[in-house]
Amino acid sequence: MTVKHPALLCSTESVLVAIDLQETLLRTLPNTESLLRSTRLLLQGAQALGIPLLVTTQNRDKLGGVTKELADLLPKEDTWLDKLCFNCAGASNFVSRLQALQKRQVVLCGVETHICVCQTALGLLAEGYQVHIVADAVAARSQWDHELGLRKMFQVGALPSSVEMVLYEWLEEAGSTSFRAILPLIKANQNERKESGSHAR
Repeated sequence: MTVKHPALLCSTESVLVAIDLQETLLRTLPNTESLLRSTRLLLQGAQALGIPLLVTTQNRDKLGGVTKELADLLPKEDTWLDKLCFNCAGASNFVSRLQALQKRQVVLCGVETHICVCQTALGLLAEGYQVHIVADAVAARSQWDHELGLRKMFQVGALPSSVEMVLYEWLEEAGSTSFRAILPLIKANQNERKESGSHAR
């Protein structure tokens, strides 16, 4: 029997957290299109595999709701968890929802890398969760802050990942119904990236 390394994601042990993907915040980013493309693939995969999803917003009354570009992949707005603190793990509504799921692995995506994502990662690590950062599905206004945020999280124990890494770890093997459902999404995402790159040249 093959022993699975504990750092590999398990679909039955994971929860995905989408942090503050609000239109107001996304407009300030230099790479919004790339972030949304990666995040959409991640959300599609999570949905196909039945991975629980928690959606947070930062001060929604002032900053508005989550971008409409992802609305079709998100739960109803009344389930979004609004907060004022940057660390999601410091918000009681978030903590109670997360604890109720009884998962040990938390996968983080969203904005901004060096603020809410970083503080949430460290908060969850302090609570004993295994935290995975989807590096191509987090972003910040400044590349410098983005890189520093990633570095800090990884140095204190968060695990680096990418959208494809997350999806393939959740899948575990080829040939399943889930694999056949997700593979076309991955290929479509790759084609979109190629087209976007050709337009940029």
